[in-house]
Amino acid sequence: MAKPQTDLAGPIPPKTVRISVQYGDLLYVCDYPADKVADGLADFEEFAGPTIREARAAGRWKGDEGASSIARYAKEGGENYILAFAALWMAINRPKQEDSERASKLLEQFIARDGGAWLYASTDDAGKKWEFILSPVSLSRIKLSGQSPLFPATGGRFH
Repeated sequence: MAKPQTDLAGPIPPKTVRISVQYGDLLYVCDYPADKVADGLADFEEFAGPTIREARAAGRWKGDEGASSIARYAKEGGENYILAFAALWMAINRPKQEDSERASKLLEQFIARDGGAWLYASTDDAGKKWEFILSPVSLSRIKLSGQSPLFPATGGRFH
């Protein structure tokens, strides 16, 4: 898995997916090449394999819980790119099939249309309750004078 960039100060570079994770009071940011996102997700699934596969094999959808525990592990270990891909995986693999399909389509559309996307994921200090907003890259170009870009407030919202 390629190591992502972590610069929140500017707009999302061309052909990039930015993953911002608000984990309790801490913010983590990874910029990842849009054309490598599928590879990054595959790497994450390989890394998380047993955690996610066993949850699916049990006949109940608990992959979200598995990915959330991996996110917590990654945060504690300083593995920001694993944290970012755990969040992205959870965003596009929602327990409700229609939410999962909507999130995957939105990500594909944003990348095809704009060359990238912006995922904002947030959770509480314990990493139990997650929320996701998937937005176009153009939102990262909106800034107030001398401040960082606005966080995405539009686009697909998933719980």
